[in-house]
Amino acid sequence: QENDYMVQLGQIEYQIQSLKQQKITIRENLKQFEQRKTKFAQQLQDNYGEGSINIETGEFIKSN
Repeated sequence: QENDYMVQLGQIEYQIQSLKQQKITIRENLKQFEQRKTKFAQQLQDNYGEGSINIETGEFIKSN
């Protein structure tokens, strides 16, 4: 029984390490996504000026 418990603990530790690595990867991906989103928003603003987009129609509404 003791050996079984040790094996189970080892498996759990392996899963914990795997989940920690996945968490790091997801955080890095999220950071890169946020950077791309900010860059894209800046490009839109440079091309079209200040404004907003009507989500329902897709229409760009320029700010005054």
